[in-house]
Amino acid sequence: ASREKASADAPAFLPRLSIGGTLSTAGKTSHLHARLTWTLDLTPKLFLEAGIGGAIHDGDTHRRAAPDRSALGCTFLFRENAGIGYRITRNWSLIGTVEHLSNSGLCRKNRGLTNVGAMIGYTF
Repeated sequence: ASREKASADAPAFLPRLSIGGTLSTAGKTSHLHARLTWTLDLTPKLFLEAGIGGAIHDGDTHRRAAPDRSALGCTFLFRENAGIGYRITRNWSLIGTVEHLSNSGLCRKNRGLTNVGAMIGYTF
């Protein structure tokens, strides 16, 4: 069966587990995350995706962060994301995304991080 036929037979709005991370090449905050992700196919190649989950990071959690850093308060953060993607092949996709990480007020500081970028995805 083709990918399109298999997608049409799948239950609507069934989330999948996704893992990933962001690596800062400028010495800023990097993180690893796990999330539940939902995908909505617009066409066989074009799709929207949204996710929610958690992340751990190596950023500053102190009350007084360096001037070029944000005090994130906790090592564990909540993570939400949204994106639009294009399937290059059956397994590979390119996704434009925006993600937000914060502790939702669970720690004293809650500056949060918002990143905009692109991801390369591989579907097993």
